Amino acid sequence: MKVVRFVIAALFAIRTAIAADSPSAPPAKTLLGVLEEAGCATMIQVIEAAGLTEKLSAAGPFTVFAPTDEAFGRLTEDQRKRYLDPARREHLARWVGYFIVEADMHEADLLRSRRVPTLSGEFLTLWISPGAIKIDRLATVLKKQIPASNGFVYTLDQVIEPPRSED
Repeated sequence: MKVVRFVIAALFAIRTAIAADSPSAPPAKTLLGVLEEAGCATMIQVIEAAGLTEKLSAAGPFTVFAPTDEAFGRLTEDQRKRYLDPARREHLARWVGYFIVEADMHEADLLRSRRVPTLSGEFLTLWISPGAIKIDRLATVLKKQIPASNGFVYTLDQVIEPPRSED
């Protein structure tokens, strides 16, 4: 009887050790699903108007910095309409692309970085201070490193424009 208990205990210990070493299952939702859950439904509409839905549904990895619906809500009605106007597709694609990094950016990566290359070809500038990460000294990261099956989402408290490029 002692042998049976010992064998059962040993099997249980081995099973527990294997489970602890196994990586957890990847998140089931893509970036678009995670954006919606994170309170960034307006950003999804902007992504659609920009024609980037298929890109952000691909395997990635991508890191998306997204203003929340609350941030978009602080804009005037005319400003919100400009972000949702499919006739401005090229401008919107550049704007959305500024907030997308083609890599998995963990919070630790952000803390070590100052300038990060984005999908638009420009560099997103990170400002790190105790307890806060800011984008271009303007928008503060609210929620950090929300996992998706194809990357991460970071939510922002403001809608900001990329710096004007000097052509």
